[in-house]
Amino acid sequence: MAFGTLASIALFAGVLIIVLWAVWISPVSIHLVLQVDRRWAVTAAVAVTFLYGRVRVTRDLWPSSGKTTRTGGRTADKAGERDRSRSGRTGGDAGRLFRAVLRHRRDFRNIHLTSFRWRSIVGTGDAAESAILSGLAHQVKTFVWVLLASWTTAERVPELTVKPDFRAPNFTTALDCIAHIRLGDAMLTAIKIAYAMRGRREMSWTIIPSRA
Repeated sequence: MAFGTLASIALFAGVLIIVLWAVWISPVSIHLVLQVDRRWAVTAAVAVTFLYGRVRVTRDLWPSSGKTTRTGGRTADKAGERDRSRSGRTGGDAGRLFRAVLRHRRDFRNIHLTSFRWRSIVGTGDAAESAILSGLAHQVKTFVWVLLASWTTAERVPELTVKPDFRAPNFTTALDCIAHIRLGDAMLTAIKIAYAMRGRREMSWTIIPSRA
């Protein structure tokens, strides 16, 4: 009887370990799309697929879908004070997040960029100015890609194109990026960043003289 119980426990523990390991190494696919048209209308969306494609989460980053409420009189003043205090906290949180990301930037090497396409059309209406502007835009794209590739693991050559428009003022850009990371690595990196954002509390020691 005892042997059968121990065998059942061992079997359950083994299956649990296998399941947890399968979840840990399961790939997470992140698909980011960003577009800006000639009217400067910005649209951005991200799709995250994990657990071997069984779970998919999509979210519109911009424009964000949220309800706006109107307040008047003293309530508006109080709401403004809350917004100002909230913006201050947000700025502090952004600073701590930036420092935490820099501290654990090596963990971002676990992110594998499998596709990176960035296409743009720029123009001022003047041929010479459009040519110069397109060259500057291509240099900016190259700098962004080099910085991004130094933080992550790039598996393919990026597609960076800038087409000048010599006929009329124009600016459009479209970014399509696909990245992969293991779920366990993503969770571990998130835990490290969250712990680093909390900061270490300083401990003060008080020396009490002995009366002996």
